[in-house]
Amino acid sequence: DTEKPYAGTTTNNGTSWSWTLVRDAAIDSASIDYADHSGGLTIYLPNDDAIGDAVTMSKSTNGGSSWVGTATGFSGLVRDSLCPYGGNGNDNIVYVVTREIEGVGSNLVIKTSDGGATWSDITPPGFTASPGNVIGGFAGYIIGDATTIYVCSSGASSSSLWKSTNGGTNWVQINNGL
Repeated sequence: DTEKPYAGTTTNNGTSWSWTLVRDAAIDSASIDYADHSGGLTIYLPNDDAIGDAVTMSKSTNGGSSWVGTATGFSGLVRDSLCPYGGNGNDNIVYVVTREIEGVGSNLVIKTSDGGATWSDITPPGFTASPGNVIGGFAGYIIGDATTIYVCSSGASSSSLWKSTNGGTNWVQINNGL
């Protein structure tokens, strides 16, 4: 079970923990984000199959006691996720960044506006989260609120910072050669 995703929850500031199996499948990578408006009850944990061919959004609405997984319809190795606080009062907007490695998966930024039921590709043009077979620094990380988001891109020789002010509909490369 060392390659299966577990989530730990605590109700006493970390003195003791309860561990729950999120998905009964081997995974390669995952990310986790808590939905702030739910008081920590809604947790998103995007993860991928061990070979990076399918990204699944695992979601808990009871603080991590139980989980439901939904296929996103996209492939890649999960790099980062964001359930933004600002402008996301119902905690249904989630962004996930994936990467390709050794020809498996895709360099993508994907988004759901309905809590993970449906997903869309909002990847900036020319975006890559992995230069070849390695990844380092901030490549593939995403920050922001529901509409203004920033994502770091990494190419073979330099990195870039991308910005969207409309939830990923349009992107501007605000820095190149980082």
